[in-house]
Amino acid sequence: VTHGIDIVHVHAAHEFVSFSRKVLPQTPIIFHLSAHQGSLLSRMINYRLSASISRRKADLLIAVSEEEKGIIVGKGFPEERVRIVYNGYEYGQGDDLERIGGRIKSEHGLENSLAIGNLGRIHKTKRLDMLVRAFGEIRHCVESAKLLFIGDGPERNRLEELTKRLHLNNDVVFLGFVNRGDRVLRIFDIFVLPTTFEGCSNVLVEAMAKGLPIVTTNIPSVSWMFEDGVSALLFKENDAHDLSEKILRLAQDSRMRETIGKNAFFRFKNNFDGRIMVEKVDRIYKSLIERAG
Repeated sequence: VTHGIDIVHVHAAHEFVSFSRKVLPQTPIIFHLSAHQGSLLSRMINYRLSASISRRKADLLIAVSEEEKGIIVGKGFPEERVRIVYNGYEYGQGDDLERIGGRIKSEHGLENSLAIGNLGRIHKTKRLDMLVRAFGEIRHCVESAKLLFIGDGPERNRLEELTKRLHLNNDVVFLGFVNRGDRVLRIFDIFVLPTTFEGCSNVLVEAMAKGLPIVTTNIPSVSWMFEDGVSALLFKENDAHDLSEKILRLAQDSRMRETIGKNAFFRFKNNFDGRIMVEKVDRIYKSLIERAG
């Protein structure tokens, strides 16, 4: 089993760091930390476990942001053994707008609509209920606006019930899971993620790669990715009215949508292009192999 293995790279699951060290005691191990999700208590426990196990069993830890580095170092992991590598996305993978996007628009009568939406798991930490409420505030100001959700999750039923209570069900569409959702992101005119916590959000990186104007939360684990008012509009956490105002600004100004979308793409190319991520990880691999050899 051990022959030919130069490095073990463990993603997210810290329990596999212990397993890998037991099976391959002499092989360099990297633990790649992605943001722990869940409740505040759950995150606190998991970050402590990640720091404790990795400190004893891993040679290096990759954090996906400075914010993540600060958290894990604060839990006791040695700072000198942390390397920062932002999540990346392979630009140029193409879109399925004609095949899948066209079908979605046709089936739901969205050809002439301004599509505001979200892609991802429908979970309470994403605060998509606030997006529904914010959409309710602007619906009468932008008659062509529709709200789309691509994805599924434990909060979907509650979210659908909320849209009915707010009499929004004719203007809110739940598309469910779509395979390779990143390939239909351009169906959105505005992308919104009112999240409460991220590490280096993959879906925000994907939205930037597609040149979409983005509205997201002004919290440390998200705001570092953008320049507010330039490459995204950031709203106050848990403030549905501020969220609705930011969405409305973009909905009523096509030139602003275009400008912010272009700036988001430039920021993607300079920071989150998949090639940058691969090059950084490759350098880490080489340094560990040289050190072990």
